[in-house]
Amino acid sequence: MAARWTPQPATEFFIGRRAASQAQIDKYNKILEAAYELADKGGYDALQMRAVSDVSGVALATIYRYFKSRDYLAYILGISWIAQVVGRHGLAPEKTSSLRALRRTIYASAADLKEHPNMLQTFTRSMLTSDPLVGDDRRHITATFSWGAPKGVRQKDWETMTYYMDLVYWAGLLRWTYGQKDYEGIARDVDGVATMAVKALEIFK
Repeated sequence: MAARWTPQPATEFFIGRRAASQAQIDKYNKILEAAYELADKGGYDALQMRAVSDVSGVALATIYRYFKSRDYLAYILGISWIAQVVGRHGLAPEKTSSLRALRRTIYASAADLKEHPNMLQTFTRSMLTSDPLVGDDRRHITATFSWGAPKGVRQKDWETMTYYMDLVYWAGLLRWTYGQKDYEGIARDVDGVATMAVKALEIFK
């Protein structure tokens, strides 16, 4: 059975240039929790703003104040979800000290994510939107899964590796969404590019 995931509560965010109050942060977290429940059960089509309002108890106007569109909500939800899953399996600097540990993280994370196909599909579809908020955010993210480099590893080399891991993952996820690739193949491809980068850049000496 797929593990129940709870979004890591936000502790701060900004509305325009102003820091949100605690009451606003609580509503923001309720919105993400409701969005996850809807998307995980019914996929992209089930993630409707009115439904999020009904499940969360947060007014529709307030939801639109925090998330200007359904695609932006789906995108932020997906980024948070995937980063938490991968982080839980060990890509944090203090846990990734060898190629073996990195490969273990890749396959464990892939197995966990695969158990939530509706969430994966929702996130992928949000990435294909023409929504300028999603596009602008993606242009400023070089690698979704990049944490600081482990001790003894050059930050530039670590960022190069995770950048190409990121590209391979999203290309594979897009093909998986449209039935052109099995999900296990994505993990193998990410493993392959990570292994080549580790050896070429001598990341783990």
